[in-house]
Amino acid sequence: MKNQIIRTLKISLAFLLAVVSFSGCGAQSKLTKYLRNDLNDSAARYWADFIEQNGINAIDEDGDTLLYYAIQNYKDPKLVDLCLKAKADFSLVPRGKKDLIVVAFRMEDEAIWDVLFKNGVPVRSDEEGRKYDLLYSCFKSPYMTQYEKFFLNYYTEKDLDYRGYAKLDFLDWRDPQGNEVFFEMDKKGYKPHIANLREFISDYVNQKDEPSLKEVQFECLKKYISDEWYKTENSYIVDLDNLVHVEPENENRVFKAMDFVFKCGYEFEDAYLADWVKDCFGRLSSYSKENENKADLNYALKVLNYCKEHNAELNVAIEKNDKTERILDRWISSLYRSCKEIAESREENNEYWLKTSEKDFAYYNGVVNLLLENGINSVSKTNDYGEEYSAMLQELGLSDRINVVGEM
Repeated sequence: MKNQIIRTLKISLAFLLAVVSFSGCGAQSKLTKYLRNDLNDSAARYWADFIEQNGINAIDEDGDTLLYYAIQNYKDPKLVDLCLKAKADFSLVPRGKKDLIVVAFRMEDEAIWDVLFKNGVPVRSDEEGRKYDLLYSCFKSPYMTQYEKFFLNYYTEKDLDYRGYAKLDFLDWRDPQGNEVFFEMDKKGYKPHIANLREFISDYVNQKDEPSLKEVQFECLKKYISDEWYKTENSYIVDLDNLVHVEPENENRVFKAMDFVFKCGYEFEDAYLADWVKDCFGRLSSYSKENENKADLNYALKVLNYCKEHNAELNVAIEKNDKTERILDRWISSLYRSCKEIAESREENNEYWLKTSEKDFAYYNGVVNLLLENGINSVSKTNDYGEEYSAMLQELGLSDRINVVGEM
């Protein structure tokens, strides 16, 4: 009984292989017939003979396969279709040539594309180890945006998973067609790269009202942010470096975006939030126009209060470029420097620089006191020049109000 079953399976398998072989031969026969009878030029006759002798995937002396030649030279959708049905290998890349997907993409021929994708050619490839994606290339090229929707027809939910593939930072929210493509991507199961979320949120916050990310688009982001993958990602969804300066009319969007992230259970390290506060205050300058400086100061205070409301410990070290910084560091250094300049100006009897230095001192002193009033009261051990903060604080009379971290 067992032997009979094995015999039956072998016969069935042989029959199946024969059918596949016959169908492959039939497809190649149609292909050679098309080359000889329909195209019937010297190149077509050459290829008909060449594949009969060497096979459909053979590479000729010029480094071409018939499929490659059909796409690049004939630009004939029917010939391409016949090649693929005759089992032409679209993943085969002759030496010195570009990936077929790249070649086809640059041809800007929808009929060729349609045939390729219907025959199973992927929308992505690795070209010499570099990942290549058709939709991404459309966003990137200003000349190809008209094809975004066309390519999207062939993307599956799996293809639209960009978490670890490529970031679509070229998706232009100011372009109405870009908005439409985004919604189509979302409907088909778009799973963005984490860098996309940073771009989207940054656009939402910083663009003017008319071209900015619309409310309905921002609603889409909630489900991306809440995805477990992002909660465990060792990178931040919100790029706070892009939110250091925001136009007053857009400030509410910053905190709305942050609220979404917090509500989804995504946590920021205290040092990351402290860095945001430091950079917001870092924009303040005694040389800025009064209105600009006032707007920046108001925003910096809002950021500081927002972080405090979320129980962030802001007296924490910020590791940057192998240096440890704290929010107060630069202000104490600036205050100390202006104090020295006042002494030097008096010694040199320079009234102009004395007034300038006194004005700077008053300004820096105001910022320092403002930070102290808000609970920011720690500095690092030394500044960028290797100067000890403890000595500076002693000269400034602030030793009893500010902690030097690392001091006993």
